[in-house]
Amino acid sequence: MPTRHFARKYPDSVRIYINETSDPQEDVRDGVDIEIREALRAEGIDIRNKTITVPMARDYIMRKHKLEEKRNEQMRRATQLVTDEKMRTMYYDKVDKELKNFENENYFYQVVNNKVQKIFEEAYIERLSNIYDKQKEA
Repeated sequence: MPTRHFARKYPDSVRIYINETSDPQEDVRDGVDIEIREALRAEGIDIRNKTITVPMARDYIMRKHKLEEKRNEQMRRATQLVTDEKMRTMYYDKVDKELKNFENENYFYQVVNNKVQKIFEEAYIERLSNIYDKQKEA
């Protein structure tokens, strides 16, 4: 876990634990165990569960952080779109243009049929690939 991104969010003991480094002093390690468990429990990770490993916890925290960043970026863009008159007009014009395209039945069916054909072609190729792989094994 990058220390620079999480220096304010997590205590040192949690960052050290997640990065799989520990203090050589046994008393210090025992003293921070409770702090680690509580901090990870606040993130939704129950470290008492023996099936959860440190890499799993690290991956969970990183994915949660990236999701939070993505959500914040989407909110920033939505706020910008709502507050900027020119961007809002461009967005509405773009949506209106797409809706007008779909008012034409032929265009609508063409788009749908192309998508359906693409899905079936990919499934067919995957099936042929599976058959070929199984044939090689036999």
